Parts: sequence; structure tokens; C-alpha cells
Amino acid sequence: MFVCNDKKRTFAQSNILSMKKIVVSLFTAIALTATAQQDPQFSQYMFNRVAPNPASAGLKDAICATFLGRSQWMGFDGAPKTILLTVDAPLSIFDKNQGIAVTFLRDQIGFEKTIGAKLAYAYHYPMSPTTNLSFGLDLGLINKSMDYTKYVPHDGGDPVVPTTNTGGNGFDVGFGAMYSTQKWYGGISASHLTGSRLSVAGSNYKIAQNLYIMGGYDYTLNSNITLQPSILLKTDVKKLQADISCNALFKDKFWGGLSFRALSTDAVVLLAGVKLKDMKIGLSYDINLNKMAKYSNGGLELMFSYCMKVAKKEKYISPIRNVRFL
Repeated sequence: MFVCNDKKRTFAQSNILSMKKIVVSLFTAIALTATAQQDPQFSQYMFNRVAPNPASAGLKDAICATFLGRSQWMGFDGAPKTILLTVDAPLSIFDKNQGIAVTFLRDQIGFEKTIGAKLAYAYHYPMSPTTNLSFGLDLGLINKSMDYTKYVPHDGGDPVVPTTNTGGNGFDVGFGAMYSTQKWYGGISASHLTGSRLSVAGSNYKIAQNLYIMGGYDYTLNSNITLQPSILLKTDVKKLQADISCNALFKDKFWGGLSFRALSTDAVVLLAGVKLKDMKIGLSYDINLNKMAKYSNGGLELMFSYCMKVAKKEKYISPIRNVRFL
């Protein structure tokens, strides 16, 4: 057996001569065994903190929509393709600083598809005019399905292998905390706390509980360049992955940088993007450094973000009257 570590996938050996056909066939092993799976990865994680940590919802004082589209292990038939869309906004109830967010995820590898949707709420406690301590909770649903109509086995007629499109649903819960200032942020969060088990075609899938630790810093190098290092640690207890990145922002408009994905897998990521008023457009390209490099053309990811500023409501301050000045 061999394991591809960009996403936690375990496949069985095959006698197919073409490497691409091997991968497609090996995807079927997912359907025949119970397994716990990590969340999909994103190279431009620094532009979407809400998805892994609900405490980030509404921190930007703007209504923000962020899209991430990722194609992984390019060159393989049935290679992973992932879409992530997040919309978050500030919320003020009872004169308290809060935030809300909705997240939609679609992840497909071979004939396996995972769809998730969740609603997040965050409470922001201002420790100073520029510092917040935030806590967040998200609730959602997750669906996993297998489309066996697209699987063509070499030796047909095996009653163990289904022949229809089948799936299962589960309840999802996540929690996070975030400390943020104008210059840096740090947070910790956990996803899939319920550890839902989804029954798909007789197989029992356990959704792995993931722990995230993330942080970033803006360092002003000079009047033109700001360095933006960041880190994301992710683990499901069995595997630990670290993304260590640094972008250089030029004149608050263009950026470029590098990221290194280490520990459970090895890859170098090229990062680039542009800021156009309230929009950000980014692109990343993964270069595999492990054995996958022999067979894959890497990974390509597109990021699009748009933020619409929300005017803060000024609190009314009642005048204090002095009997000397009526």
C-alpha cells in the first residue's frame, strides 16, 4: 500500500499498467474501508481564517466574501478538486461586538464527494481600541457520497462493490478562539467535535476531529514593502501538517511569496496576487517534493476576495449638564 499525504488517502495496489488508471482504481479502496479523513488543505489559508476558525467571523468590520478553488495532483484522472466559499460580516446586538459567517465546502476525489455547510457565530471582546479577544462556534451539516456508477472495475460482478450513487449525512460542530491586533493574530480551533460517523453503502466513515493553530504578523520593512509571515498547524492526532509562509506586499497592492508544507507531506508553494480597491485576487502553485512529483503536475489554487466596509455605528453619549451653564 502507499499513502498520498497531501490529503489523508489510503489506496490498495493495482495491476493497471497506466499510472493514471492506477490512481482512479485505487480510489475505490476508500469505499471499502472505514476511515477518518482530514479536512481539505488550502495553500492560501492566510486569506480565509474563518473556515478553520469561527472566532475570525466579522473581525474585519466589513462584509467579506472569499472564494478558494483548488485542483490538486494535476495530471491524474479523478484528482482532488475542492471549492470553499465563505461570507462573514460584523454583527452588533445589545451594543456588543460580534460576527457571523456562512461557509460552503465541496470536495471531490475520484467518485467520492464531500459537501459541507455551516453557520458560525463569534463574540469579540475588545481589550483595547486595536485589540480583540474572540470566541467562535460553528454548527453545520456534512454529507459524504460515493458515485459507483462512475467506477468501472477490471473484474465485474463483485457483490461487495455497490453500483449506485449512495451517501450519508452528519451533524458538525466546531469551536475556536482568536487574539488579534492591527499587526498580528493568533488562534486555536477544533473542527468536527462531534466526530460524526456517516454510513455510506455499508461502510462507516468517521469524520476526523482536527485541531488548528494559526498565526500571522505584518512587519513593515519600509514605506513600500510589508512582510507578512504566517503559519498554520493542523493535526488529527495521527498526522501533523505545518504550512509556513511569507508574502511580501508591495505598495499595499501586489504580493508574492513562498510557502513550505512540511511534516506529513513536503511541497513548496509559489504565491502571487493583486489588490484592486476592495478586491483581492490570488494564485498559488504547489510543487511536490515527495514521490508524488514523479506522477503529478502539482496543484493550482485560485483565490478571490471582496470586502464591503461597514460603517461603525457611533454610540450616543448623553451630555452632562452643569447647573452653572444651562
